[in-house]
Amino acid sequence: DQTFAYPNPGPDAAGVVTDKQVIVNSGFDSRGNAAKTERKRYDPETKDLIDIQETTNLLFDARRNVLSQVVETKDADGVLIDKVEVTNSGFDSRGNAGKVTRLSYDDKGKLLDKQVQINEKFDSRRNLLSQTVETYDDKGVLLETQKCANSGFNSRGNPAKTERLSYDAGGKLIDKQVVENNKYDARGNVLDQVTTTYDDKGAVLDKEVVKNTGFNSRGNPAHSERIRYDAAGTVMEKRVIDTTKFDKRGNVLEQTGKTYDDKG
Repeated sequence: DQTFAYPNPGPDAAGVVTDKQVIVNSGFDSRGNAAKTERKRYDPETKDLIDIQETTNLLFDARRNVLSQVVETKDADGVLIDKVEVTNSGFDSRGNAGKVTRLSYDDKGKLLDKQVQINEKFDSRRNLLSQTVETYDDKGVLLETQKCANSGFNSRGNPAKTERLSYDAGGKLIDKQVVENNKYDARGNVLDQVTTTYDDKGAVLDKEVVKNTGFNSRGNPAHSERIRYDAAGTVMEKRVIDTTKFDKRGNVLEQTGKTYDDKG
């Protein structure tokens, strides 16, 4: 077995460790591929265990790329949160998968949805520049298709801008969203974001400016302020959302929201 302990994603600009992972690899084959990887994530301040991720690698290709794997996420008590079955194919020379299929299950083993992700282009740092994502329900019925383009990556692999085209099951364009991520924290959580939504003809529908603070260890914000503008740039409303409780999957259990008109 191999055991590693290190900060992840590492110290921030001020040298502060944002969280810590302990990784154990086991079940190596003759080519040095680990059959199982266990990641335990800890809060560096409280030392509390945040969650456990167990990855079972079922099949590798000749270049040691993972073709199929099962990823189970558990809470600090070892109780299953969810499971994802992943199939990768179409690898390029740098080990980037051209196609990724994900089957997501809840903690009871019920299939939630299926996603098929076609990765069309990567940059030299292996950041994903363009992709197409198809989402299917648990019966295999196509729900929607999204075409995404990412740009302006920082040194930690976070995009400054994402353009997203959404299509319905029949292939009709629903809308286009341009998301500008103006500020991240050291964990990669978005602090300041502007989302502009366009209709299928390219006309602006609205714009939303979001500021998030108070993230917990799983990346859920405790406080969000959202200001929505119409196509002319006039404030339509402002919402202040305080969330006091999430479940293990990040779903909101307890939340207080206040909505203000354009006069505040």
